[in-house]
Formats: sequence, structure tokens, C-alpha cells
Amino acid sequence: MHVDLNKEIKDIHGQPLEQDGRIMTLASAIATSLVAPEQGTSSEEQLKRFILATRIYGAKLPVELTIDEAAMIKKCVARICGPLATGPICIALEEAASAPAKPNGTHAHPN
Repeated sequence: MHVDLNKEIKDIHGQPLEQDGRIMTLASAIATSLVAPEQGTSSEEQLKRFILATRIYGAKLPVELTIDEAAMIKKCVARICGPLATGPICIALEEAASAPAKPNGTHAHPN
């Protein structure tokens, strides 16, 4: 699935959320969640999370994610972030997963 993670995360008043003086995006919240320490996580799992976080954080275009990667993101985000970040991230992932497939095998972006 292709998902655009460069969208800003906004508070309930529609104002952009900030983290460390920077406007928080879906990508920045996901990357932060993926690299947050978690007890009992294997080195293999930590490596997967690190690689995914760097791929997402540096992306300027929509990112291609597998179903497993989306599930990993949801798990990490729910553990680290509050509803203001978790909600928009889960919505973006669900919308991307349910977007109709294009003839070339990719997903169309709902506009």
C-alpha cells in the first residue's frame, strides 16, 4: 500500500502539533515510535524498526508499506503516542489499505 506520511498532525482545534520545536508529521511520529526502546525486543526486531523508521522519516513521496509493516507501526504508535497522533496515523494506514488497486498493482490515492 502507498501512504502519504508527510501530513501534519493537528490538535483538536486544528493547530499543528509541535515536538522539539518542529511541526509533527505522521512520518515523524511514526519514526519516533518505531525507534523508542521496548523491553524484550530482539535485535532483529529492533533492526527492522530502525530500517523502517529511516525509510519513512526521509521520504518526500508516499511510502510503500506492507501489511506487516503497517501492523508494526500501529503497535508502536499505540504504545508511545496519544490519541492525537495515533488516530490520524491509523486512519491514514486504513485509508491506504482500502484504496482500490491501480492496474499496475499499486493503490490509488483517494483525493
